[in-house]
Amino acid sequence: MNINLTWLLSKYIHRKDWLSFLKLNTTFYDFGSLSSSIDPTIYTNYAIRCAAQNGYVKIVEILLQDPRVEPFTLMSIYVIVKDSQVIELVLQDPRVDPSANYNYAIIHANENKVTSLLLQDPRVDPSDINNDAIIFAGTNGHVKVVELLLQDHRVDPSAQYNSAIRYAAQNGHVKVVELLLQDPRVDPSDFDNEAIIVAAQNGHVKVVKLLHQDPRVEHMLLERFMMFFQYLLIKMIK
Repeated sequence: MNINLTWLLSKYIHRKDWLSFLKLNTTFYDFGSLSSSIDPTIYTNYAIRCAAQNGYVKIVEILLQDPRVEPFTLMSIYVIVKDSQVIELVLQDPRVDPSANYNYAIIHANENKVTSLLLQDPRVDPSDINNDAIIFAGTNGHVKVVELLLQDHRVDPSAQYNSAIRYAAQNGHVKVVELLLQDPRVDPSDFDNEAIIVAAQNGHVKVVKLLHQDPRVEHMLLERFMMFFQYLLIKMIK
């Protein structure tokens, strides 16, 4: 393996100079003496992973033409790939299974364009691992992703004791909480009214006010919670 040639390959990818890379690529593959010196899969397919992460569509397209390159390694980086063109390109490759590793891609997707593309693939199941996709999206405040997932009939936003709204409330994601409250399947009082309790504990005033307006949430709970904190404060002063 020629380390200098590998370094040169990475250099062009980082510079997004795909035209020069294309010429370089032609040289590598047209002349037998050099083609054997280049391994595009070195460092666990680093070249295509780097190109995909940076949205270099043309370079990804070139690398996918090499039978040695393993495109399925891209599935694990859907969470950071921002360019939907790259995702679309990779999904066209028959070697790629977007539902691999228990639908890892859709569960960890944090971009609405990526989520939208994955939902269009019949192999993808957004409800896998007891609806982890919408729970992760809610936890991280990805409003558009939550909105897309709610439109899929397979997704249950109340799964795992209404974890989506509980974790969204815990992290102060007002828009997500507001969106989830519009779904009749969601119960904000589940798990002994945990959503409003953790929101209050973390100082998320807007979330607390929003949840307090819901008739299913125990209204006296917040008052008792505040009285308990006042009691602790008095004890500390004494």
